[in-house]
Amino acid sequence: MTKNLNDFEFQILESNRAITHKAAEIRAKYSGVKGMDSIHLATSLYAKCDIFLTNDTRLKQVSEVNVVLVDEL
Repeated sequence: MTKNLNDFEFQILESNRAITHKAAEIRAKYSGVKGMDSIHLATSLYAKCDIFLTNDTRLKQVSEVNVVLVDEL
């Protein structure tokens, strides 16, 4: 079954102290994860997202988040 963006629920959240703290932890723990990526990942944790959809294979190393590559869909 082919999925498209309409098959997913999206939210826009404002950053907060909990998100920025978790982002700093992620960036410190995982080499190769850039600052903005760590904020996106931390936000997905904060929002309790089911998946984090990306094309960036480097983010698969982050074990706290269910990172799914677009090619895997």
